[in-house]
Amino acid sequence: MKNIEIKKWPKKRKFTAIAGIMILLISVFIIYPIEMVKANFVSDFVNTYLGLAVALLLLMLGLMGKYFVQGLSFMLISTIFGFTLIAVSVEFGAILGFIIGIPSGVIAGMLFLVINFYFLKDVKRYRLPTQIISYCIILCIVSFLFYHGGDWIYDITQYFNNKS
Repeated sequence: MKNIEIKKWPKKRKFTAIAGIMILLISVFIIYPIEMVKANFVSDFVNTYLGLAVALLLLMLGLMGKYFVQGLSFMLISTIFGFTLIAVSVEFGAILGFIIGIPSGVIAGMLFLVINFYFLKDVKRYRLPTQIISYCIILCIVSFLFYHGGDWIYDITQYFNNKS
């Protein structure tokens, strides 16, 4: 991903990135509110999840270009690592590994790819240990937030509402 300037991108890459952004916006602002009215469970958001997955893949393809397969394999390894981290460290690990580990692995992988590109690309000495340590820290933070409740944003807002 050496050329980040959009002017230098091929037309296919621009089109793919724009399509990913459009699918993401449609999924978040149109499909999600429609499904939210009808949904009783998280598993009822099938079209939202499908739209987000397609948008993620198209954005990765558009932004990463020829490095798409490397990014996709990193996301797969991150998902497996997140599942394994939760599965071996928690009671009822296999169940929680699917519920917590897989999403935390995907989110940690996406965050790491962004942080690696913007902040760690200029590191000359100890690049690999720095990347490994930063990925482990990101994965631990994301897994901690997922494990200790999906309603942590609600808890924080309630804390500040009760404090004032």
